[in-house]
Amino acid sequence: MNKFLTTDFWFNISAGELEPPFQKILIGVTIIFLILAIILVFLKKKNQNSFYYKTINSFHLFFIVNFVIGLFLFFFTYQGILFLSSRFWFLIWVLSMLLWLNSIRLITVKIPNIKENAKNKADYNKYIP
Repeated sequence: MNKFLTTDFWFNISAGELEPPFQKILIGVTIIFLILAIILVFLKKKNQNSFYYKTINSFHLFFIVNFVIGLFLFFFTYQGILFLSSRFWFLIWVLSMLLWLNSIRLITVKIPNIKENAKNKADYNKYIP
């Protein structure tokens, strides 16, 4: 555990292969991203005229992009490619996922206001000839 918290561990350019449990975790996460992206394709088709379409589309893109990045990271670490197999790429990947999820959260928070505005506009327009 002490090695895990050192800068030499995270910023070593020739990090080598991942340990087998971490390889399984990485493969599992990328497969989960793929499955969720496939599920969201069907949800996008079902909810094209919904208030949630933008959120579903954002999650779909999130899972597709992170699936591809996970595959690249697995390939680079499995092959032991210098610099591209460095562990700091995993930190950058996790930080980018957190930032992206935060932006999706900000979109999702606005949905109740959009629904209320659409309802108010519909109520107002029903009295206008």
